[in-house]
Amino acid sequence: MCYEEYYEDETESGENAAAESAAEAKPGDAKQDFRRRPLSPKAMKRRLRILEKELQEDNRKLAEAQELAKEAEALKSKVSELEEKVAELTSQRQYDLAEADNYKKRALRERSELLRYNGEKVLRDLLEVADNFERAVSHAESASKESLLEGLVMIKNGLAKLLEKNEVKIMNCEGEKFDPNVHEALTMCPAPGKEDGTVLAVNQQGYFFKDHLLRPAKVVVVKNPEESAPAAGETKGE
Repeated sequence: MCYEEYYEDETESGENAAAESAAEAKPGDAKQDFRRRPLSPKAMKRRLRILEKELQEDNRKLAEAQELAKEAEALKSKVSELEEKVAELTSQRQYDLAEADNYKKRALRERSELLRYNGEKVLRDLLEVADNFERAVSHAESASKESLLEGLVMIKNGLAKLLEKNEVKIMNCEGEKFDPNVHEALTMCPAPGKEDGTVLAVNQQGYFFKDHLLRPAKVVVVKNPEESAPAAGETKGE
């Protein structure tokens, strides 16, 4: 800042010539002598106003700096919170991924064991039917025909209950229309009074497991001979 603006104009002072002489005599001391000159009231007021403006500006900058410092501190705290949240989410995600991987491995292991031993329960129930057959055979020689037949019927009924318990259903296809999707035709034979293409007899029963075809039925299908057409000139009934 220029020092001259604090002082009265040199044209109004009688000491200008002496100051200039002193400046010429000692150029290095000119600035120091210039500052030691007394200030006029007008210059002091002007200088005071300038200092007040500078103080106000410094106070404004200080307030802005303090406000920025508060905002920076708040942002620093927010960043710290976000970093903690990110670390927490990262840890949780790693835990979830590990848990999902363990669940997948456990599910595959259980499924493998289920497929491997899927028929164990059915076979365990089937063993009871096998035991009944063994008892029937062991008593076949000493048992009467009626008691042996009764035992075989009981075994058959027990086997039917076992199949029904495991959702295995027998096809009741006799008299039904032949369906190549679930029937296997062994032969065709005539059957007067029955419609062509219907099941006449069942050689081997077919089964469904739930809604899935377990085994097709082997059947005999009706095929009646075609009636011969009457010769030319002949009438029906002659």
